[in-house]
Amino acid sequence: MHEDEKYHNALSAWMPELSSLSKLQIEIGAALTGLSEKRVTLEEKMIRMHLHQLSALFGRVAEEAHQMLASHYDAKAETALDELRVLNSEVQNVVADLLKIIRYNLNFLEQYYEYDYYSRLQNEHKFVDRTQKIVDDLHALVANSSK
Repeated sequence: MHEDEKYHNALSAWMPELSSLSKLQIEIGAALTGLSEKRVTLEEKMIRMHLHQLSALFGRVAEEAHQMLASHYDAKAETALDELRVLNSEVQNVVADLLKIIRYNLNFLEQYYEYDYYSRLQNEHKFVDRTQKIVDDLHALVANSSK
């Protein structure tokens, strides 16, 4: 396969997922803004921390992916890409649920939703840990390709 074709294939595979990350960061920002409009609870603080960490890690995923695309686009990154696709879809659904409740009723959010939501973030979804693994995997691919 010609170099230009390899690059085009890698770019075609990665750019939709990287665009999704950017959109998710905007949605996370909207959720954080919505959370700031209500009384502060312990659960809300934990949700905010989790969402800020996740958004920051999305930036690192984009950074590592662009480093790979810039010079090591033939690196074997299919596993990381597959994991990112799954993660993007799951995060989109979970953040959309939070935004729906924020827009519905902040009192309901505070009284009935926050505790369970944070518990699911931390114990079920583990988005921060999963995203960190993608960052680490991409970083290792770039580092190993440079050798």
